[in-house]
Amino acid sequence: MAYLPKTIKEVVEEINIKYFLPHIQRELVWKPPQIIKLFDSLMRDYPISTFLFWKLVNKKDIIKLEFIKYYKKGQSKNHINTDTNRDEYWLVLDGQQRLQSFFIALKGTYNDKELFFNVLSKKVITEENDDESEIIYETRFFKKDKEFFIKEEIDKNNKEKVKKLWVKVKSFALLNDDNLYDFIEKLKENFSKQLLYEETKLLDKNLKKFNEIITKKESIYYYLEQDEDYDKVLDIFIRTNSGGTKLSKSDLLFSMIKLKWKKVDAYSEFNELIKEINNKGEFEFDTDFVLKTALVLINADTKYRVGNFNDKNISQIEEIWKKLKESIKIVIDLLINIGITSKKMLPSKNAIIPLINYTYINNIRTYSSDEPLIVENKTLMKKWLYNTLLVNLFSSQTDEILKKCKKIIIEKKGSPFPAKEINLNLPPGKTSEIKLEDFEKIKYGDSSAFYVLGLLYPNINLNPISERNKPHIDHIFPQKLLESKYNYDLINNIGNLELLTATENESKNKTPFDEWIKTRDKEFLNKNMIPEDSNLWSIEKYEAFIKERRKIMFKRLQNIFN
Repeated sequence: MAYLPKTIKEVVEEINIKYFLPHIQRELVWKPPQIIKLFDSLMRDYPISTFLFWKLVNKKDIIKLEFIKYYKKGQSKNHINTDTNRDEYWLVLDGQQRLQSFFIALKGTYNDKELFFNVLSKKVITEENDDESEIIYETRFFKKDKEFFIKEEIDKNNKEKVKKLWVKVKSFALLNDDNLYDFIEKLKENFSKQLLYEETKLLDKNLKKFNEIITKKESIYYYLEQDEDYDKVLDIFIRTNSGGTKLSKSDLLFSMIKLKWKKVDAYSEFNELIKEINNKGEFEFDTDFVLKTALVLINADTKYRVGNFNDKNISQIEEIWKKLKESIKIVIDLLINIGITSKKMLPSKNAIIPLINYTYINNIRTYSSDEPLIVENKTLMKKWLYNTLLVNLFSSQTDEILKKCKKIIIEKKGSPFPAKEINLNLPPGKTSEIKLEDFEKIKYGDSSAFYVLGLLYPNINLNPISERNKPHIDHIFPQKLLESKYNYDLINNIGNLELLTATENESKNKTPFDEWIKTRDKEFLNKNMIPEDSNLWSIEKYEAFIKERRKIMFKRLQNIFN
């Protein structure tokens, strides 16, 4: 079967009526720059690639998702369409992001903003500006009640003021010829005193071309798949989504769960769980994390292979879902309790999977209890997790480490958390015990740097509401003062780093340390682990200073762990 053509208007007018998304699709991931580039490509007569639709007739049982009309970051989701009156509908297997972009631009909003087109757009060719990748036909999202407005902006190439007439796309893009003519005349009349003759001609030309591309030009070339075999469709979906804005492998494998769960709505359940645990702090848990945890709990191979998401494993995950979900939540509560409240304080999400596995296997319902075993477990888990994150245990060989942890946790079921046994059975070269020499190598920019400082500064709120109270990693001795004398690693060493709020950081600014520190009291020195020997406060004694401060920091860390 050959590819068939349609206009953008033909498809957009029937979105959420005839055209839907399959349950295996992801949510909108395109951002405004990608949407803007899409419309620029259309106006430049560039192809926008092909589409793949799946035609279904009399299939009332297949779940179909609606496109999002009014997109809001962090709040929007594709709702399930429950209409069963239509016998035939088409699901979009490839082209979701493009169609979703058209739907938002022509019918909806993006974060409460609407798409506008600069009708005075044109290519200006100069010796400095011959980059074909630059946007020629400008569109932009604005939060405006007006249908059109003029705005002067500085041109980024010649730095001169440029007049731009922004017109709301949905006001003209879908109009028929007569209504478009009336709209253009209204626009000309409105700005008759502000536009030159050549600008009026450009306005006319651009609006007509934009409208023609949407309503008359057959820009959407699609292949229509009519086979109703689910496995074949899944295979097609995975193959067609290997390009463009790529799905992760976990997204593709999750599509199999969404198709095959019978008792529970996987899409809603996963989304609700991820949203709930992320809202406990400033975390960024995702589908990847939940799927890997699920594979561990059903005692399956944790590698992301299609074979690991067979019918048996998918069914098992569904059967244990309620308990799995509760075990994850219990461990997230534990994290908050021990001071790990954000993604910055959790450099590796995989590090908590053994804790979830232990909680699940031992049917633990809470770590907020005075029972001796619970208190002991909490202490063991806290120390193990702190160390594990500090040494970046899960930076490599993740699946092998999870496999060994799982084996020991099963063998030690009913016993306190087996931190010691896990450490003794890690792959060669791996350890979960931090040593001073390893601590001394941590530097600014390492994933563990903020984590370490977060532990060492327990009285600083790591997730404040006010930006003024937000913690910053500060160099005690300013970098600029050290650059001529010391190398990068020494300047950025953990011994020269502290946590300060934005306000404190500004007050310190780039003042030489030996001057600034004299304005602070003894309590401040203790809180920031500053050596009391004032002879070490000069820049000439910098190396001796950070060596002494690292010892103080490491000792305090050991006290925290114990």
